Amino acid sequence: MSPISESPTTSTEIFRPTIATVERAALLHNLNVIQRELPKGAEILAMVKADAYGHGAVHVAQWLSDAGVTAFGVATIEEGVALVMAGIKKPIVVMGGLQGASDRAAKACIQFGLIPVIHSTQAIECLAKVAGPQSVTAHLKIDTGMGRLGIRPESLSALLRVWKQHANLKLGGVMTHFANAGDPKVLTEQLHVWNKCVREVRSELGTIPCIHVANSAAILRHVVPEIEAGETILVRPGIALYGSSSYSDDLKTHPLQVVMSVKSRIVLVKHVPKGTPISYMGAYQLPEEGRVAVVPIGYADGYPWAAQGNAQVLVKGCRVKVAGRITMDMLMLDVSDYPDVQVGDEVTLIGSQGTETITSDDVAGWASTISYEIMCHVGPRVPRVYVE
Repeated sequence: MSPISESPTTSTEIFRPTIATVERAALLHNLNVIQRELPKGAEILAMVKADAYGHGAVHVAQWLSDAGVTAFGVATIEEGVALVMAGIKKPIVVMGGLQGASDRAAKACIQFGLIPVIHSTQAIECLAKVAGPQSVTAHLKIDTGMGRLGIRPESLSALLRVWKQHANLKLGGVMTHFANAGDPKVLTEQLHVWNKCVREVRSELGTIPCIHVANSAAILRHVVPEIEAGETILVRPGIALYGSSSYSDDLKTHPLQVVMSVKSRIVLVKHVPKGTPISYMGAYQLPEEGRVAVVPIGYADGYPWAAQGNAQVLVKGCRVKVAGRITMDMLMLDVSDYPDVQVGDEVTLIGSQGTETITSDDVAGWASTISYEIMCHVGPRVPRVYVE
């Protein structure tokens, strides 16, 4: 493998040896794992919101576009515009819609060819008004139980009446989002609401070009919505593309790979006497005379402060404990049991080294959070290196 580009946050040379490496092969491996779970004819709307979960939306979208995904999903108009400006030609669906139904947002969607998701009658009227004689496509989201964005089922009839009044507004798809795809009872309840709503949409607006309900967890559980002739199923993989899942059992049954590794190097090693306090508040003290190594990465780079006391890294293929509190720019390691560790040695915070692997799920567990947050929080001052 060879690096094809880097993305430092300044034009100056990079001196700090902390980088995040994003691998195309792992991303496409995960895409293949997902594709094997899909029903015949289903297509992929790949989620690249939040800078592709911290991996770099432009590179990830380029790789996935070349691999044949049908469309992309983003959270904001700004994210969609960035992809268009980078040359992405596939359809881009803005899940957050018009962000309050503003005229400026509608104009931007039309100008850049983005597909907004409709959550309210106000958004319909705004988009139709701004489009004027021009035809514009939008998707409709139904809130079947997430309690977030989307039209409530009891308000759907009124929304559809408004939609029918605007001939320039074309229905591109209908969607919902599962609150807990791992719970069969919750899933069944949402699907019951969904099926009733979709029948109502068809009766008022006709055939629905595409239907999408399945996130990563639903894909891996083979949740397939009912469709009619002329309709297509889209699925929306997000976290699974990047090698993780909301449910730990999924990682045991599906061979997903880490796409982004985070590595640094030891910049200082020093001998310290027994009882020496390490880092703020002296919460960690060396039990015996030993050695401490300093690694230039901290919570300003997205490594979670809350992981202190539990976190481990890999050095020379061994798991080494993080000593004391994680600071803004650095963390310390107790390397007393590893006499051959020296300045310049590679430190793996997420990824593999030798036969050992640390995943974002591991780090999330140490910090009592979720892998999504760990990925998304890898900060902008950590350069991304993209490897074919």
